[in-house]
Amino acid sequence: MSLKLAVLGLLVDSPRTGYDLKKLFDGSVGYFWQAKFQQIYGELRQLEGEGLVEKRDVPQVGRPTRKVYSITQTGRAALDAWLDTPSPLSPVRDEFLVKVSSFGRLPPERAVARLREHRHLHEERLATYRTIESRLKEAGWISEAGVAEPLLGGYLTLKRGIAYEEDTIRWCDWAIGLLEPRLPIG
Repeated sequence: MSLKLAVLGLLVDSPRTGYDLKKLFDGSVGYFWQAKFQQIYGELRQLEGEGLVEKRDVPQVGRPTRKVYSITQTGRAALDAWLDTPSPLSPVRDEFLVKVSSFGRLPPERAVARLREHRHLHEERLATYRTIESRLKEAGWISEAGVAEPLLGGYLTLKRGIAYEEDTIRWCDWAIGLLEPRLPIG
């Protein structure tokens, strides 16, 4: 996937500045795809050059001019075409799993400690996701009747994130349970 398409997806609902995009990115797709400020601004320049977004300068009193970007019809068509194509399986890039593959070299108590730390990180992220879900329910965006249309994609990815975190916690518990009988007694 290219960052370009993620940026187009974030611009489809309303025009935004690069700063606004970065904040929105971090609070949505940033949970599963990372980008730095300079990458987003670089993509915006490229997208503008390709005619997929347009920039409007908005003067401000006593402050620098804001550059507000909006998606063009060509950009919408490119985003829609990308959305309607199959996605290949993404390779897993997980430093922790690379370490786990060599846990046989660690004393069991150190391996268990690393697993417990990792589990804790996933508990924290799960709590964040559940807080987001609660806020969406409180705001009326999600109910027993369904999900408000503007949030459908975001809610689908949020539920995937929740399931991923729950599964990782279960796996950590299983791995800890497998290693605990090897711990020294005392």
